[in-house]
Formats: sequence, C-alpha cells, structure tokens
Amino acid sequence: MIHPEPLPAHRPPAEPPRTQGISLAKTSFSLPDDGVEMKNAKVGPFCCTGNFVIVRSSDGDAVGYIYFYSWKGQAYNVEGDSIVPDISIGFLV
Repeated sequence: MIHPEPLPAHRPPAEPPRTQGISLAKTSFSLPDDGVEMKNAKVGPFCCTGNFVIVRSSDGDAVGYIYFYSWKGQAYNVEGDSIVPDISIGFLV
C-alpha cells in the first residue's frame, strides 16, 4: 500500500513588513540648483561626476540620495525652475 505524503500544516499568511514614517527636512528639490557638484568625491553609493542631493530626515540623518548626472542639450534656469530637453536622474532611498 502506498501512503501519500502528509499535507503541510496550514500556516497563517505572513504579516506584511511594517513601515516607519520619516519626516523629511525638505520634501522637494530643484535640480541642478539644489545639487552639489561631486568634484570626483564619493557620496553614498555614487562616485566622481555629476551633482547630488542628500535627502535628510528632520533629525538630519541621511535617508536617501538623488544623483543628477546628465542631460542632453542646453539646460536653462528660469524663475524658480530648470528646463532640460532630456534628463537622467538616479534615486537611492
């Protein structure tokens, strides 16, 4: 006689990960104006060229980075804004 393998015990679904709210010191950025030129430095996981912004919590802790590294064509700064025809931005949170 062949005995089937027992069914696995029923497990309740895992709880979803809990998120913690973070209060940001600044919630919007104007690039490239708010960016800092890297000047061949390493900032977080980024290195060497381009501009970056460190996103900070209201406590001053770094919680992420915005890495502004290239655009095609002429960029223009106009009243409180920047305009570029094509842009590449990397986000790491």
